[in-house]
Amino acid sequence: TMCDENLVMRIIIVLEQLRLPTTWTGYDADAVWEAMQTDKKREQGKMRFVLPLALGKVVVRNDVTREEVIAVLTKDAGLG
Repeated sequence: TMCDENLVMRIIIVLEQLRLPTTWTGYDADAVWEAMQTDKKREQGKMRFVLPLALGKVVVRNDVTREEVIAVLTKDAGLG
């Protein structure tokens, strides 16, 4: 389950206020996926994702597929 759009906007506003990036360009989604494979936070060979569900509530998942990550990356880059 994904969080609702209002939470997404709240997160974006906070990140922008902190002058942190909220979009990305100039990267190949497949290359990003490959780089993620070397992340030190991997556990038992799987990547862990901390995903917001609601304000103050997250879920840690290790079953996010390559296809799901690529779909999100290409959508956010305006490629999908």
